[in-house]
Amino acid sequence: IKMTKIKSMTTIHGEVIWVGGSTPTVTLKLFTTGKQLSVRLPNKELATELAKRLYDFVGIKGSAVVEYETGDIVSFDATGITAYKGTRSDPASIFMSASSR
Repeated sequence: IKMTKIKSMTTIHGEVIWVGGSTPTVTLKLFTTGKQLSVRLPNKELATELAKRLYDFVGIKGSAVVEYETGDIVSFDATGITAYKGTRSDPASIFMSASSR
């Protein structure tokens, strides 16, 4: 049996570029690839919180399905957001933010 996808818990970081829909969703422009990823949210409250951060940079915790051969995230179900408030030009601030807590 050849594995094509892996599911794991992780945190992704990117710019919030869209929030909404009939099912709570956020679209991020990912730091790692520059690609857009549509993220399913667990509730409208989290969508409302992320809407306040439109065009800001955020960290989102959750469950990713990753394409085994390419490492690309093919789907992501969020469980929450992190305290990260950084910039795209300073990815090291992700680690500084986490270590200062």
